[in-house]
Amino acid sequence: MTLFSLMMVALVDLSVIFWVGAQFWHTFVLQRVKRANQEQRAIYQRVRRRFDRLFSWPVLLVLLIANVGVLVSGALSLTGGRWDQAFVPALRKTLVTNGLFGIYWVMCEVLIILAIALVVYTLLFKQRSRFVNDALPWVNLLLGFALLIAITLSGHATAVSGDLVVYSVLLDGLHLLGAALWIGSILYIVTSYLPVLRSSPPVERARSLIRTLPRYSLFALVGIIIIAITGPLNATVHINSWNQLLTTPYGRALVVKALLVVTLLLTVVSEVLLFRPQLATQYKKYLTATDAVKLRTVTESNRLVEFTAQQVKRLEERMSTATSRLMSVLRWESLLGVAIILCSGVLTVFAGTLSSATAQTQPTTQSKPFHTTVLTTDHTFTVEFDVSPNRFGTNLFTVSTLNSQGVLDTHVVVSLTTTMLDMDMGTNSITLQPDGKDHFSARGELSMGGNWQIRILIRTPDGTLHVATVKFFTPF
Repeated sequence: MTLFSLMMVALVDLSVIFWVGAQFWHTFVLQRVKRANQEQRAIYQRVRRRFDRLFSWPVLLVLLIANVGVLVSGALSLTGGRWDQAFVPALRKTLVTNGLFGIYWVMCEVLIILAIALVVYTLLFKQRSRFVNDALPWVNLLLGFALLIAITLSGHATAVSGDLVVYSVLLDGLHLLGAALWIGSILYIVTSYLPVLRSSPPVERARSLIRTLPRYSLFALVGIIIIAITGPLNATVHINSWNQLLTTPYGRALVVKALLVVTLLLTVVSEVLLFRPQLATQYKKYLTATDAVKLRTVTESNRLVEFTAQQVKRLEERMSTATSRLMSVLRWESLLGVAIILCSGVLTVFAGTLSSATAQTQPTTQSKPFHTTVLTTDHTFTVEFDVSPNRFGTNLFTVSTLNSQGVLDTHVVVSLTTTMLDMDMGTNSITLQPDGKDHFSARGELSMGGNWQIRILIRTPDGTLHVATVKFFTPF
């Protein structure tokens, strides 16, 4: 079950980061460079066509299916890993229709379908007006932003206490945006841009890299800064002690992810400060040599040396070697980026274990009635509370109210609210009725197994409200 959840979450993260990173490239790199450098127009058109034909719709289709897998993994976690119960229509309907998780899951699916429709339109209708061509990248980018928001709100950022949810969601959303800017762009370079360059002449290949990569560096730098800021802050939301870094799966995955991010950062620094300047230097030397050979106007007086064809050939080989090294570094960056996304999937899968471990009583797979006695917050009533049979589905809730003298008091109105703590499924209200035996009871639904919170509301004839809270675990 854990492996399945990890696969689905990792596929969702990888797909959305890759696709949104590609939209940044289309909007802020290809569009602008294409206009400023007409000689590169053919390369960028081929890059765009390659992504649309080979990656855009397959990535979105994987994202659509993986998001369904996330829903299935949620059902598995709520049924104790029982595949037969995970596909029960009533449970899936409950997941989709109740609470914020279902709302944002549906939002994700709708956005993905819209994005696929735009890709199909792009592939089928190649003769488009200039206005449509200019608008498509921006529309896709807006869809990408909406996808990032929806995936964040249905992800592990909400697996924290209620007062930290907004803070956690904001950090997680920004972190995902930073990953799209940085890692998503690297994946786009390796899968769509570099393969097109391989078929270009060495000089054109070097020139394209030298002119294009600096334009990508700006928003990649923004992504690095966002990740550097939100990563540690996000960790403080889920990690409560240094000991958890080594004793929990979440903590160990976080350590591995941090090491991978540092490694990727060092690789990027070497690319920008070492490999790019080396290529630029070799490219300039090659241009100088070819210009000298063509012009044949070099004289000894101006201290320029006439280049022979053999020397030009050697300079071309050095330039090609520098180009190959830079492209290899970019490929290594993409592998590190994929590893980081996999670690993020592990963090998503295990985030709930940190928050639910303290709230969860000893779970058991056997159904056993739950009974407890609690005081209202104002210590006016003692409440005896029973849930039978205490399993997901229909249960009988029974409440007995004793006043401060320990005497059963039936001259009150009793209701309760049920809230699922492991997943946002909304809050349901149940009104209890006197059962003729000095108790109040009613039947209600616990739509899944896991940790529940019950608020017992007791209203006296004078209109005063007294509240007691109970937390318990419902077996799967």
